[in-house]
Amino acid sequence: MGRISDWQPHFAEARQRGYNMIHYTPLQQRGESLSPYSIADQLAFDTDLFEADWKGSKDEGTTQVLRLLQNAREEYGLLSLTDVVLNHTANNSKWLEHHPEAGYSVQNAPHLAPALDIDDAMIEFSASLASRGLPTTIKSAEDIDLLITEFEKVLKARNIWQYYVLDVETQKKNVENALKSGKVGEWTGPDVVGKSVAEVADILIQAGKLEKISAFEKRFCVTVDPGLAAVVVKKAFSDLTNTTALAEAWGRVCGVLNVNRYTEWEEDTKVALDNIRNRVRYTRLDEHGPKLGPISKT
Repeated sequence: MGRISDWQPHFAEARQRGYNMIHYTPLQQRGESLSPYSIADQLAFDTDLFEADWKGSKDEGTTQVLRLLQNAREEYGLLSLTDVVLNHTANNSKWLEHHPEAGYSVQNAPHLAPALDIDDAMIEFSASLASRGLPTTIKSAEDIDLLITEFEKVLKARNIWQYYVLDVETQKKNVENALKSGKVGEWTGPDVVGKSVAEVADILIQAGKLEKISAFEKRFCVTVDPGLAAVVVKKAFSDLTNTTALAEAWGRVCGVLNVNRYTEWEEDTKVALDNIRNRVRYTRLDEHGPKLGPISKT
């Protein structure tokens, strides 16, 4: 609707059409993206609502907006409804400089660790396009396909799958140590005696004994309590008489437990790559996009 000095004709049209209320997107100060849902100052109205080179205070801006909405109600019979998105904070908000803890980070949201790893990979890859002989300026869908194919190789080299799975070797050592120390737990779940490796794995999954699934806070954070694992393998594989053999059996169980974990990683990676592809297409190639120009580290 432009500056508030231009709103009167819109009020008149709304009344003529029989409306009794106008719904506004957030009117607070927008951030550098200029999206009304990305707020730089939650306590100020957007300066673009006022005359050019507006230098008034926040209170003066509030007064102008309230006066206009009062006019809409009294002269045109229009009530006002607006979105308030206090938690939609723009990245260039001054408030964030004083409260960085309000933003997402691996400190306050540790499950974002693999996402940060992917972000780092994107930044490094973007800075290396020229040296790799890859296009920095997107001119076609084929350019995007090429970049995504090469970035997928970079992403796989970072072993993001490690955030999803059990570390088999560590699991084997932990179970062997538990068996040697005699510190085995109690198993109160379904009978595992004589069960196969795959059956034992399925029983553990159904019993919810995999800890920190989808925690993603660090690599190989998914685990099973060693004492519990020790008693399970002793019961399931009673024909094995030494700790090393039992630990190896537990390693095979972990291999089966990891199958679904690897599948989840593959599916998440596909979603991430699809999102990156779509973002590159919109920001660099689409006619209705911002066409940001050459890709760089920044």
